[in-house]
Amino acid sequence: MTNKLKEKKIKILYLDKHPFAGGSNHHTVYFEDPDRVKVELVAPEQESV
Repeated sequence: MTNKLKEKKIKILYLDKHPFAGGSNHHTVYFEDPDRVKVELVAPEQESV
């Protein structure tokens, strides 16, 4: 998802902490929408089976 956002020239926030800006238990990407509203996409860490 991050790569798709970058391709569209969308500003990614907190790159220094990406993809763990929300903590070590899930992957998160923060970005700004066209109105400069902060958006957060979160995916839980996958467990091995």
